Amino acid sequence: MPAFTTAVIVAIAFLVVEDRTLRLAMLAVGAADLLVTPQILKLAARNA
Repeated sequence: MPAFTTAVIVAIAFLVVEDRTLRLAMLAVGAADLLVTPQILKLAARNA
């Protein structure tokens, strides 16, 4: 699931956004989503 949301963010960043700073920010958010979301889900599953 995180890979899909990251793919959507990256696609929007490259296909729609023209501002370089905003594009880099979106790519950073996509990378953070890809790396952090699985860890949060594992932690939530352990505590459930």
